[in-house]
Amino acid sequence: MYQELLKALVKPPLYEKTDTLFWNDPHIAKSMLEAHLNPDLEAASRKPETIDKAVDFIETLVSKDAKILDIGCGPGLYTKRLSDKGFNVTGLDFSDNSIAYAKAHDTQTTYLVQDYLEMDFENEFDLITFIYCDYGALVPEDREKILKNSYRALKTGGQLLFDVFTKSSVVSQSESREIEISDGLGFWSGHPYIALHGHFIYDEGVIGDRYAIYEADQNRIFNIWTVGFSESQLRDEVENTGFKVMQTFGGIENRPFDENGELLAMLVEK
Repeated sequence: MYQELLKALVKPPLYEKTDTLFWNDPHIAKSMLEAHLNPDLEAASRKPETIDKAVDFIETLVSKDAKILDIGCGPGLYTKRLSDKGFNVTGLDFSDNSIAYAKAHDTQTTYLVQDYLEMDFENEFDLITFIYCDYGALVPEDREKILKNSYRALKTGGQLLFDVFTKSSVVSQSESREIEISDGLGFWSGHPYIALHGHFIYDEGVIGDRYAIYEADQNRIFNIWTVGFSESQLRDEVENTGFKVMQTFGGIENRPFDENGELLAMLVEK
């Protein structure tokens, strides 16, 4: 057991994937939904006033007859607002739990439970949104895949709006290790558990968070990646897929970009 615990906190190889499913674990999905819906917490979704500003900006990008796809839509915080403004909106997410909530609170939007890495739309949408830095949670081959999927899903002249963390916001962090002991009311499980968390920084401007969860009847390890981008690095990735960069921002709500700030948002066109 001692060796197993030590192994759990060893810095994993860059972009190592773990086999354990994260988003569809019933308890974790419930915890994630609670985080999405907490208006005082910026852990899964941004605060309501920030979302409102982002939706107001998105409204300026397309005509009222536009078809919009929100990938990684979660419980529909953006999709519902856009549908309420009269847009034809589709929301796609891998979480059954989040989509069930979205459908129960929004009958105007079309909601789909699907892995966005597997989506196969063709020439269907005028705008795709990919919000809250999900792009930077993907390993390089999956980032290429989502860009290609999005390019194929857009009509000619259609646009993709997405955001990432900046490289400067990542390299300023420090490595750490910590332990959490839960009586069964924690984020990771409804049963008592011990969670080991290693927060690792890589030279490439990448954060790796490794969580090892130990319970009486099971042990699980999750590697979660966060990539920080420079503007030139992100521009190269999208242009290599065929997109044309239209604008860069310091956030989806159209804030000016600051390379020393936390966020980089980009609007690109097919």
